[in-house]
Amino acid sequence: MELFPASQIAESLGNNDRLMEIILERNNIIRAWKQVCANNGAPGVDGMKTSQLGNYLAKHWPKIEQDLLNCKHKPLPLKRKEIPKPDGGVRLLGIPTVLDRFIQQAISQILEQVCDFMIFCKSRKAAERVMQSISRFLIVKLKLKVNQDKSAVSRPWLRKFLGFTYFQMCGQSKIRIHAKSMKRFKDKVRELTSRKRGKSLWQVIQELNQYFRRWWNYFRLTEAKSFLKGLKIWIMRRLRSLVWKQWKNPQTRVRNLEKLGVAHHDAMLCGNARKKYWRMSKIKWVAIAMPERYFIDKGLYLPGN
Repeated sequence: MELFPASQIAESLGNNDRLMEIILERNNIIRAWKQVCANNGAPGVDGMKTSQLGNYLAKHWPKIEQDLLNCKHKPLPLKRKEIPKPDGGVRLLGIPTVLDRFIQQAISQILEQVCDFMIFCKSRKAAERVMQSISRFLIVKLKLKVNQDKSAVSRPWLRKFLGFTYFQMCGQSKIRIHAKSMKRFKDKVRELTSRKRGKSLWQVIQELNQYFRRWWNYFRLTEAKSFLKGLKIWIMRRLRSLVWKQWKNPQTRVRNLEKLGVAHHDAMLCGNARKKYWRMSKIKWVAIAMPERYFIDKGLYLPGN
């Protein structure tokens, strides 16, 4: 089974003129413009902002389109910017102009359809034969470069594809979130819920919601019930530990626990405990005071809800 009809798409793109015509189709161009505007980003060397791109295209699109069709478009130089590294030093970042980002986006929306794909075969021998023929087709006919580090013949459940992996359940093929994708998700949540950021709970929830919605929209078709159950428990602990630090002194903690329904005696014991924030996040009375519903009522969106 082929996840993307790579050979069919590739055949239609074999001619360079036809490829550029597909890239410059109205729907693809509009989608690229919307995506670049949504991404925002800093201006390039020409100083143009993403908010100015629409008016610029309205005036200059016929010439830009003709230059692209005639292979005459020349991207402007990158704007250099230094980004500090966590371990010291700097990383040089090259910022293209908004127009060049728009053109790159339009091209990538078409090419990405043939650049990432998997083909399933009945035997290893057949898979090796198909891999050789497809690689030859991409290199010789389409003049594309094949990434040998990402290309392999292997079992589906041992491979990562666009953040997913595959497995068999009751004789049916299923998709699930790859372990590396899970790790990246948790690393991002740790960053957003860091107790050192000085953000209010409301600000943290807004940032989490934005990230959770994007992430779940991408992974929502996976088999993730067991993973999500444990994930929600972990997210609750991250948020409780954040709130516990924000409450700061024992008096505030006791008072807030009582407001949230904890008896005075239990609130006194809990509020004056000397355990660290992460350990306190799983204490019975803290969990009772701040269950999942506590954060949902404050606007939290949880993946899978």
